[in-house]
Amino acid sequence: MRSPSLLSGWPGRERRLLGILAAVLVVILAVFFSSSDTLRTTAWFALSVWTTAAMVVGIRANRPPYPLAWYLLAISAGLLTASNHTDFAYARHTLPNFADWLGLLGYPLALVGLRLIMKHRLVGRDSSATLDALIVVFAGAYAAWVYLVVPYYQDGGEPWDYRVIAILDPLGDLLLLGMLLRLIISPGARNAALWLLGAGSLFQTGADVVESVLRLNSSNWFGSHVGNLLLELAWLMFAACWVAASLVPSAHSLTRPVAETARDALPTAWSRPPRISPLVLAALVTPAINAVELAQGSLDTGWAGPVIGLGVYLMILARVAVMVRSHRQALARESILLAASEGLGVAAGRGQVAAALADGAAGLFAGRSAAHAVLVAVDGTEGVRVAAAGAVDGGAGDVRAHAPAALSGPDSASWRKMLTRVCTSAIVHAAEDDVPYSPALFDTDGEPEVRPAEPGSGPKHHPHFHTANVVHTADLPLPLARRLGPPEHAGVVPLDGATGMLVVAAAEEDLAVLGGALEILGRQASAALERIALSQEITRRDSEAYFRALVQNTSDTILIVDTGLTVRYASPSSTGLFGGRPLRDRPLTEVVGKVYAAEVAVRAADPTPQPPVRRDWEISADGGEPHEVEATIADLRAEPTVGGFVLSLHDVTTARGLERTLQRHAYRDPLTDLPNRLAFIRGLEDAVELASPSVSVTVMLLDLDRFREINDFHGREAGDEVLRDIAERIRSRLGPGDVLARTGGDEFAVLAVRRSDEAPILPIGMPGEDKPFYVGPIAVTTSGAVATCTVGASGASLLADAEMTLHAARGAGPNTWRAYDPRLRADLARSAARRSGLDRALAEGSFELYYQPIVWLDDGDIGGFEALVRWPQPDGTIIPPDEFIPLAEATGQILPLGRWILRTATDQAARWNVTRLAQGVAPVKISVNVSAHQLRDPGFPDEVGKALTDAGLDPAFLMVEATESSLIDRAGTALANLRTLTRSGVGVSLDDFGTGYSSLSYLRDLPVNTLKIDKAFVDGVPDEPRQTALVKGIIGIAKSLTLMVVAEGVETSQQRRALARMGADLGQGYLYARPMRVDEATKLMCAGHVKLPRGMAGPEDDGEDDADYTDYLEDDS
Repeated sequence: MRSPSLLSGWPGRERRLLGILAAVLVVILAVFFSSSDTLRTTAWFALSVWTTAAMVVGIRANRPPYPLAWYLLAISAGLLTASNHTDFAYARHTLPNFADWLGLLGYPLALVGLRLIMKHRLVGRDSSATLDALIVVFAGAYAAWVYLVVPYYQDGGEPWDYRVIAILDPLGDLLLLGMLLRLIISPGARNAALWLLGAGSLFQTGADVVESVLRLNSSNWFGSHVGNLLLELAWLMFAACWVAASLVPSAHSLTRPVAETARDALPTAWSRPPRISPLVLAALVTPAINAVELAQGSLDTGWAGPVIGLGVYLMILARVAVMVRSHRQALARESILLAASEGLGVAAGRGQVAAALADGAAGLFAGRSAAHAVLVAVDGTEGVRVAAAGAVDGGAGDVRAHAPAALSGPDSASWRKMLTRVCTSAIVHAAEDDVPYSPALFDTDGEPEVRPAEPGSGPKHHPHFHTANVVHTADLPLPLARRLGPPEHAGVVPLDGATGMLVVAAAEEDLAVLGGALEILGRQASAALERIALSQEITRRDSEAYFRALVQNTSDTILIVDTGLTVRYASPSSTGLFGGRPLRDRPLTEVVGKVYAAEVAVRAADPTPQPPVRRDWEISADGGEPHEVEATIADLRAEPTVGGFVLSLHDVTTARGLERTLQRHAYRDPLTDLPNRLAFIRGLEDAVELASPSVSVTVMLLDLDRFREINDFHGREAGDEVLRDIAERIRSRLGPGDVLARTGGDEFAVLAVRRSDEAPILPIGMPGEDKPFYVGPIAVTTSGAVATCTVGASGASLLADAEMTLHAARGAGPNTWRAYDPRLRADLARSAARRSGLDRALAEGSFELYYQPIVWLDDGDIGGFEALVRWPQPDGTIIPPDEFIPLAEATGQILPLGRWILRTATDQAARWNVTRLAQGVAPVKISVNVSAHQLRDPGFPDEVGKALTDAGLDPAFLMVEATESSLIDRAGTALANLRTLTRSGVGVSLDDFGTGYSSLSYLRDLPVNTLKIDKAFVDGVPDEPRQTALVKGIIGIAKSLTLMVVAEGVETSQQRRALARMGADLGQGYLYARPMRVDEATKLMCAGHVKLPRGMAGPEDDGEDDADYTDYLEDDS
């Protein structure tokens, strides 16, 4: 492949700048070589500025990582170039000028830049590389000092600064050259940029050494034109090489880490001759020179000789210490590699290989305390297996790998694509490092997306795989990158071709240091995979005879068809499917039919291997009964032993018939042969998609009234007959396209799709008819509901609306039809909120008891209080009992609520009576309402007794109030509980008498002490004669049974006086007081009696204080 030009792919701006710089260079060189001394000096300094500018352009175009090193080299190149043109070049032995001193700054800048390159390129080995370079340079400097500097430095013919400049320039050049030589001999690719930097430094060093020697010798050789030209050309070559180094594409990878190879990772790598030979030679330089000089009797190194020699020895000692440390690290890695190798050696399957490899790689990075995430994917015949270790999927960094199971089909296929693409890209890059090409980028599914090179997009560096197969994590397939987590770089090691890969996400430096160890692990894992594959192949071959026998005796029919669609083999079991006719050498069209044979022909026409497919065929052998078969077509043309297609035919005739029967039963009601609920819901989901402003979807639900009674009194056979009859009646009256289904025991549903201007028509016999219809002697009525779908609604919501409406219709009585009302859902939501609120209120104790006084009608004294529960809300409102007591009874929450009311009321009454007894006043009674659920609870008497005992209240001062409806079961638990309470001294009051069953037998049979007349009767006293006579009769009956009478709802003095004259004992109502909080009730109790509000007292109430109603709230003081 022909390499592209140097500037191919550069951004347009950098190319234009470089063109301008090229034109400027031509002008500078023209001026320099054709002008006078003054212009030549100016042109030379312009050339130094041009050198720095050209390198900056190259740096910006190549965009190397860690560009600071390159910028330092660019600045130093300009400074060194500027210092190279001195007056001495023209045979004028003047003192050093400003350019000479300024040029000395270029050396430390260049050394720092090279040190940074060494740090980033030789990760983990930069210290040793620096020491190697310094040892060699110091050794060379010692020789130069002894043989070049000392003889001329002792000559006092030239000024000191003149001699210093002559000495420092070559020493600085030697340092640069030594650092570059160490980079060049380091392991890794020696790219063009590195060679160019070394060549430029070699030109610079040669020119400076020659110049310095001739300076110290005061030579006039440079007075000639040839001498000038040679020096200038050498310095120009220095500038040209360094500029070219920044321009070539390989400048980008110069600061990339060079991975440690597998050979370097071994503990013996440090002691190989190529590594220690420079150290040995450098160590021998000083004693060899000293020995020679002593032998000649002229050893005179001055003060610098011992210093340089000591420095060399100290650096050698430091280098040995670094070697020992590296050796120890290598030994630690070797122990980890040995452990991983042992695990790979005993691995019995690909999953165990993946787990052992992941643990080994994670152990290497854990040994360096480096953050890492490891994924190992291994492909096999059973599927792809993925093992993870380290901080994979955002987990902790110490996750150990476990032998993974094979992934499912789709997941395995996706990972197999990623394996092939990632491994192929890594292998290609490893073989063609630094070769420009358009990379294959990955899409989110791991598929390659080939992007052509864009003009002006920069040099063609591979942005994804660089040295040592280190990739940017973001450039990996998205599923893989997500699992690896936040590290920016990942190392990819292919295993055994493209059948597996090891991916480690970590810092780029750590990946470079451990690259060799990872390579060793990859080779060992590849060997383990090859061993397992070979073992499986041996097992497969040993099993061929067994499988051959299995095919001969299987119940499935096996046909082998060649590429010409002729049957070459038919298993003995084919007689069960095709009869006794021979099948061998017959065309496939005659065996399975033209339609099915054509499908095999299509696959045979495609030369590429085809994956196995499964089809449902229906084969009729010689005009006989058709057989349903599951046909599996496997393409085994690539198998030498087969060389065709294998058809496996499994007879599923019986199974499919049973499946259809079961499916029919799953979606049909066996009694009415109607679609069942499951089928109706599926059809409803399809129908609601048709809903629009012009099309309405309606669901009608119908429920048979008292169907349980029909089953109980007429038998289930009669009930089934009713269901069949009503199903037929509804079906015969449905509109076109309507669907009827039986969705429950006695529930039917109709699905109707109409134009929006057509109202759904209820079939005859549906809710809304005046008369029932008859099935034999059985009269049948129905209740029903209708709900119409709105645009955007779902089938589930429409059915829920209809069921909610049907529930409301049932509650309204038999033969009721209702249409859906959105308020039903609001009521349901409010009921659910209240239900959950009840649980929370019970747990948090949010309920509060209010107390309403029960007053003697004759004198206004307080006879007791009735405890009434209230539910305060956070917004300050109070929910009355008639809104939450029925809900509590329906949900069973009335039992804990009633228990709390009983204990709180008895405790308060006990405290009141202690106060009243201390005042010498008779105690008051407390009345507590109990529900039917409490009365039916066998443990209710014990609860009452415990509450009285804990409160210290005498049972005689507790009155239990029960309604007539709660005592309908007079022979049950409720009556037994009441008798137990009366025997213990607790009073029983019959609440709301007259509103329930109002049977006189209640007064005879129930253990009742008190009768409470409901407010509905008291309201008509004394204005309505019939109502007044009825109340008077009730009071008379109660008195004849020696029952106390309490009148509820007393609101006027006229009612109070009339009830008192009739014989009622006590009154309760707004005339005396509304229900009040406990503190207000306490003040009223301390007052002892209730004062009637001003204006409410009659003529016979003389002597009563005509105070305001609220006077009793004031203190007695």
